[in-house]
Parts: sequence; C-alpha cells; structure tokens
Amino acid sequence: MAIDPLMPVYPRCAVRPVKGEHCHLIGEDGRRFLDFAAGIAVNILGHSHPGLIGAIREQAATLMHVSNLYGSPQGERLAQRLVDLTFADTVFFTNSGAEAVEAAIKTARAYHQHGGNSDRHELITFNNAFHGRTMATISASDQEKMHKGFLPLLPGFRYSAFDDLAAAEALIGPKTPRSARPPQARWPAFSRCRMNRWFRATTTAIGCRRPSTLRSPLRSATRSR
Repeated sequence: MAIDPLMPVYPRCAVRPVKGEHCHLIGEDGRRFLDFAAGIAVNILGHSHPGLIGAIREQAATLMHVSNLYGSPQGERLAQRLVDLTFADTVFFTNSGAEAVEAAIKTARAYHQHGGNSDRHELITFNNAFHGRTMATISASDQEKMHKGFLPLLPGFRYSAFDDLAAAEALIGPKTPRSARPPQARWPAFSRCRMNRWFRATTTAIGCRRPSTLRSPLRSATRSR
C-alpha cells in the first residue's frame, strides 16, 4: 500500500502556508489569511517579528542544540526569570503540550511514590478533553476516537462530566494524588471565580500540605495580563 512521504497522521485542511507576515499567513497560491490559530497558541509574537528574528539569528550564530546532557546557562537564566515573575517554584522546559501533560502526570505520581505512598496514582480528567497524542495523554482522554488502534490504554485515569463539580468530587478517593489542576481556561462553562474556588477547595479537601499558598495557574496567568 502506497503512503505519502509525510506520514498522514493529522487531518490537514486545504490551507498551505509558505510564508508569514506579522498576524497573517500567505498560502502557496498567494492568498492571505488572518492567523487566529497562531500555531495552536504558540506563535504569540506572530510571524517575522524583528526582535524574535534577531534573537534566533544571534543564538544560531553562537550555539546550536547541545541536549540536556550539559548545563545550560541560558536555560537557567530564563527559568529564574519565570520563577521570579510567576507562581512557579521551578520550571521544566519541554517541546509540546503533550510532553507538558506527561510531565504533570509523572510529577503527581512521583511525588507520592517517593514519599512511600504509591497507591495515590489515579488522576481525574474531564470528558471530551484533549491532552495530547502520547500513550499517557490519550489514556487521560475518554474519547474513543483517540483510543482506536492504540489499545490497551494505560491505567490510572478516571473521567468526570465537565462543569459538574459534584461528579468530579465524587471521584476523589484514597488513590487520588494530593494535587489538582483546575479546569482548562479555554472552556467557558466554568467562570473564572468558580474555577479558582473549586481549585482551592478541592486541593484543600484532598490534603495538600500548604493550601493557603496554592494559586490557580489561571489566576496567575490572568493577573500578568
């Protein structure tokens, strides 16, 4: 069976950009599109931003990739700046949203396993959510279309109806890690204040050590705008 050289993993639309100018994409046929997708929310500076171009050019001329086998003075400075300006105590740099979710899953489980409580490994996610395309992140989703072709899934996930606090709280049990991630900001069914109240109340109820110091990532992100 013939297959395209570029593996047909993702359903791609007919738009084929070859160039970007600020907030616009330019297709190979010359048409211009207002880029609302922004690389799925990663190109926040748009295209052809002179400051970004200069920084990339300077870094490429100075040092390319050397992997995490070595110390990174630049990475350390950036991490410190993020810690200073946000709610974070430490920073993990990664390449994709799926890897970030994987890191959150591993962090929650490792915290309890290193503390001798390996039973706390079960994570609660919301129905119809998308977390990524790795084995762990598709297992964290209840969507059958994400599971097709990749069974068996990884265990340790329970699914709750979205915008139903009682349903989510009912799933909290002795196997639930003592940490929580609030519902994602892109879903409008929760108001911001309800999200923050839910986050604080839930993390306190399931035994976080210092609930008075916890802050919702959504609150911290909106505060910096």
